[in-house]
Amino acid sequence: MKISACYIVKNEEKNLGNSLASLGDNVDELIVVDTGSSDNTKEIACAYKARICDCLWKNDFSYARNYALDRAKGDWVIFLDADENFVNSMGLRAYLEKADKFPECEALLLPLMNINLDTGSEQAELISREYSLRIWRNKPEFRFYGCVHELLMVKEKNVLRPPKMIEAHKKFTLHHTGYSSSIMPEKHRYYLALLQQEIKEKGEQPLSARYMADCYFGLGNYEQTAYYAERAITREKKMGITTVAGFYKLYRYWLEAGKKMGYSREKMEEISQKAIADTENEIHTLDMKAFVEILMAGLKE
Repeated sequence: MKISACYIVKNEEKNLGNSLASLGDNVDELIVVDTGSSDNTKEIACAYKARICDCLWKNDFSYARNYALDRAKGDWVIFLDADENFVNSMGLRAYLEKADKFPECEALLLPLMNINLDTGSEQAELISREYSLRIWRNKPEFRFYGCVHELLMVKEKNVLRPPKMIEAHKKFTLHHTGYSSSIMPEKHRYYLALLQQEIKEKGEQPLSARYMADCYFGLGNYEQTAYYAERAITREKKMGITTVAGFYKLYRYWLEAGKKMGYSREKMEEISQKAIADTENEIHTLDMKAFVEILMAGLKE
């Protein structure tokens, strides 16, 4: 069994070395797709004996990720961002060798901790914990979709579905620093511009509303957040779309935006009931119930 590790990068000299080092001896090949670095990113990748592939940036993260997948030769792919690194990857190869024996296991969700380094002190801030899809079988039908917040889906008979996943052991936790407060506003504005351009050129895509909600929430535009969160939930239900992320984040955005805009208690309760029902079978179902309980308790009568 062979394992490929893939990255898409641009000017990541501050992050890439730590991420590559955290892989340890678990991978058989490193593929670094560079979309136009002008710093020492490529030199760092070379130091880790990575195969560097230059890719013209087309304002489409899925295109770049699929470009990397097309060059991966392993049976499994570990696809990380440069600002993600394993806290401990020891034993990951053996873990994947066990998973490889079960065909119904197509992918692994890794525990991920979003860390804010911009706290003004030596102590980093834990923003959130979640499970993120970072490892899967290397098959041609596994491809990314969406120009931003790209999503890995499996295409079978012209129908898209999420891969069949299991939660990996907690020891294989990733630290992610890409949500540090100093860089997020610029990221959200950039992603929003890409989405608006995609919609202008190709029309609204199946997951456009989901990603618009994410951007507007990050930029503090709560009216647009609520609009796109509700639209995303409605459209995805109607189209029969299921995603790795599910509806958890969308309902959180909608409820937090509603609180900021002064929704009535009756309306907040209505959305909350829908949120609990629609996330009943998701990984975050307990988090949703706890969030709703705290949110409703803090509302004024």
